[in-house]
Amino acid sequence: MWIEKYPDHRILLLRDFNAKSRVWGKRNTDERGNQFLSFCNNLNLSIENSPELPPTYDSTRGHSWIDLLITKNIDHGIELEEFIAKITTKKCFGKKKVKIILDKKNRAEVNKQITKDRTLIDSIQDSIITILKYHFPYYSGTTHISSNSSTDPSFLEISPGELEAVIHSIKLKKASGLDGIPGEIVKEINYANPEWFRTLLNNLLRNGEFPTAWKTARIALIPKKNRDLTHPKDFRPICILPCWGKVLDKMLAERLAFFLESKNLLHNHQFGFR
Repeated sequence: MWIEKYPDHRILLLRDFNAKSRVWGKRNTDERGNQFLSFCNNLNLSIENSPELPPTYDSTRGHSWIDLLITKNIDHGIELEEFIAKITTKKCFGKKKVKIILDKKNRAEVNKQITKDRTLIDSIQDSIITILKYHFPYYSGTTHISSNSSTDPSFLEISPGELEAVIHSIKLKKASGLDGIPGEIVKEINYANPEWFRTLLNNLLRNGEFPTAWKTARIALIPKKNRDLTHPKDFRPICILPCWGKVLDKMLAERLAFFLESKNLLHNHQFGFR
């Protein structure tokens, strides 16, 4: 192993180790976490992460502390701080430009280029509909999930701390959904009257409801690089959902993750989305 081959070299390793431990996160230590701790101890490696820091992965699917910074022979003062400051600047990995098709000029280009059955489509509306149908096939069937009336109602209650943790994770300065309400406003509403917001979410969970408006997305079409834009597959759709729905979605994802982990219902060989 190269770490053993160069014992006196300065080592700084940052990656997703998919290992859990109370040493660096807020999840219970698993077998992979114990193995990784033994690995670090045997090679005299330092784990720079702290359980007091925010999660390294945070999204609507949940959060985790599995991205770890490992060092050896590194000064824990200025040297480490300068490196972290360098890799966390916006210009570190170059500047990436993304062009979103929203203005009339770009839509006119789409109008002339999108094809269907080897023929050009004449109108902007038909062009957009063709792209959306390609990426989002229509499902004509119906699915009904009945609620379980025997569920313990105490399980449905969202605690103030649980809601606060999810609200705190809302990313600011992000595009808003169809309702036009950004994350900053949702946060302010919760801070102004947290009990009202908690009651709203509890009522939705108790009744087994997820508002349709919270599941309706605003779609932006992003052209793929080096494509001639003559086919719907040349565009990448981005769905922007209302922030209200993201809060409830994350609440459910957190509870499902806790239930599956606490009951050991996930296979030990499953590493993704945990």
